[in-house]
Amino acid sequence: MTKKNKKFKSFFVFTLLFLLLSVHVNFFKSIYLLSFRGYDERMLRTYGFGCEIPNAYQFLKRRIDEDTREEKSFYIHNLYTSARYWYPSINSLFLNLKIDESKEHLILLNYHEEYHGLDLKNFNLDVNLNDYQKKPLGIPGCAYFIKK
Repeated sequence: MTKKNKKFKSFFVFTLLFLLLSVHVNFFKSIYLLSFRGYDERMLRTYGFGCEIPNAYQFLKRRIDEDTREEKSFYIHNLYTSARYWYPSINSLFLNLKIDESKEHLILLNYHEEYHGLDLKNFNLDVNLNDYQKKPLGIPGCAYFIKK
């Protein structure tokens, strides 16, 4: 076998393996969807539309966009423990969003007052919601609080 035939054979095997693997993992479809879907649409599909979805991307985006303060800072806490632990935290998806360590502006995701109550110390959050004013949203599962 000549050197040229060996090169061709290895190139052919490599190309065949690449194509088989690409079809198996939907490489071409993923490239197409990544190219033609905008950032917000991809985030909505991944992190959820409304508050009944564990990460509530749409609710957070609307809340952050409607905020009139110059420096947008919120303390966002998700009470749902996700099986998708490899996803980054929902805070990291928004540019120019500061984490409000003083917890003046508190956003709770997957919060249901009848189940969770007003004292959230059992949910890894050291706050008592009696010290906060709840802003009416009319959206079940999400809550927005401002410290009194």
